[in-house]
Amino acid sequence: MTDDPPAPPPAGATDQRTARVGLLRAGAWSLVLKAGNLLLGLGLSVALARLMGPTAYGHYAFALAIVMMLALLARLGLPALTLRETAQALARGNGGHYRGIWRWALVAVGVLSGIAAAGAGLVAVTLDGVRAQAVLAGLALVPLVALLRLADARARGQERILAGQIPDGLLRPALLLTLALAAAAIAGPTALTPSRVIAGHALAAGIALAVGLALLRRDRPAGAALAPVFEHRRWARAVLPLGLIAGLQVVNMHADLILLGLFRPAEEVGLYRVAAQAALLIGAGQQALNMVTTPQFARLAAADDRPGLQRVATLNARLAAALSLPVAALFVLGGETVLAALFGAQYAPAAGALAILCLGQVASAAVGGVGHLLNMTGNEAVNARTLAAAMTLNLALNLALIPAFGMVGAATATTLSLALLNALLWRAARARVGVRCDPF
Repeated sequence: MTDDPPAPPPAGATDQRTARVGLLRAGAWSLVLKAGNLLLGLGLSVALARLMGPTAYGHYAFALAIVMMLALLARLGLPALTLRETAQALARGNGGHYRGIWRWALVAVGVLSGIAAAGAGLVAVTLDGVRAQAVLAGLALVPLVALLRLADARARGQERILAGQIPDGLLRPALLLTLALAAAAIAGPTALTPSRVIAGHALAAGIALAVGLALLRRDRPAGAALAPVFEHRRWARAVLPLGLIAGLQVVNMHADLILLGLFRPAEEVGLYRVAAQAALLIGAGQQALNMVTTPQFARLAAADDRPGLQRVATLNARLAAALSLPVAALFVLGGETVLAALFGAQYAPAAGALAILCLGQVASAAVGGVGHLLNMTGNEAVNARTLAAAMTLNLALNLALIPAFGMVGAATATTLSLALLNALLWRAARARVGVRCDPF
C-alpha cells in the first residue's frame, strides 16, 4: 500500500509566498542601489558642508530648494502618470499606449520647463546677489531633473529597477561629488560658491540623463515599435491631481528650509539642512521599497486583486518600519556625536532639530507606501486633498514657530504635519481601497 502524495499548498498561500519572495528579491536590489545613493549623497553633503562652511552652505541649500520646487513645475506629476500608464499598458499588452504616454510626457515637460524658467527669473530678481546667482545657475537643472524623473518612472513601469535608479541615484551624485572634490583640490574650497555648485548639479544631471536614455533604448519591450496611441483628455485630467500631489510633496519637503532662510541667518539654514539630510536616511528603506512596490500596486489594481494589494502593502510597511527604527534610535540618542563626527563640530547644534525630525520619519515609514497605493489605484484626488491639508498645516506652523524658535520650530512644524498627513492617508487607503497600510 502506497502513501497518498502530499496535498498541494492552498493557492492563496502559494501566491502569498511568491509575492513575498518576489518583493524581497526586488526590494533587496533596490535597497542596495538606495544604499549606494545614500552613501554618495551623504559623502556629497559632508564634503560640501565642510568645504563651504555653514553660511555658504546655507545660501546653497536655500537656492537649491527653490530650484527643486521649480523643477517640480516642469514635471507636474508626469513621472507618476508615466509609471502608472506604462505598467498598465504593458500588463495589457498595449504597445501603442506605452509609446504614446512617453511622447506625450516629453512634450509636456518641454512646455512646462519654459514656464518654470520664467518663474526662476521672477524669483531671482527678489533675492540678494549670492542667492540670485545660484537660482539663475539652476535654470539648466530644471528640465534635466524633470527628464531624469520621467526616465526613471518609465524604467520602473517596465520593471527595470536598475535602469531607472542608476543614472539619477548613483551616477549623478557620484559625478557631482567628483566635480566638487576636484574643484576644491585644484582651486581651493573658495571655488565652491553656491552658484558654481548648482551649475555642477546641472552638468552631472545632463550626463546622467544621457546614460539613462541609452539604457531605456536598450531595454525596449516587445510591442514598442507600434504606432503611438494618445489619450490626451484622460491623461490631462489625471496629471493635474498627480501634479498637485507632487507639488504638495515638494512644498512640504522644502517649505521649512525656505521659510527658515527668509526669517533666520544663512548659517542656521546650513545647520538645518544638515539635520534634514541626516533625517532622510531614516526613510531610505521605505524609498527603496517604494521603487519596487509602486508598479506592483499599479498591476494589482489593474487586475482588481485586493488580497494581492494587501499582501504587498503589509510587507512593505513591515520592512520599512524594521529598517527605519535602528537609524532613528541612533540619531535620537547620539545625534550630536554623529553630526560632529560627519560634518564637523560646527554642525553639532543641529542635533535637537534632527531628533525631532526622526519622529516624523518613523511615522512615515510605519505606513509605508500609502500615498503610492492611492495614486496607483486611481485615488490621486483623495491623495491631493489630504496633502493640501497637511501642507496648509505645515506652512502655518512654520510661519508661527520659525521666527521664535528657529530650526527647532521648523523641525517641529514638519514633524507634526507629516504625522497628520500619514494618519489621513492611512484612513483614506482603508476607506477607498480596503487596504491597511501598516505593519499589523
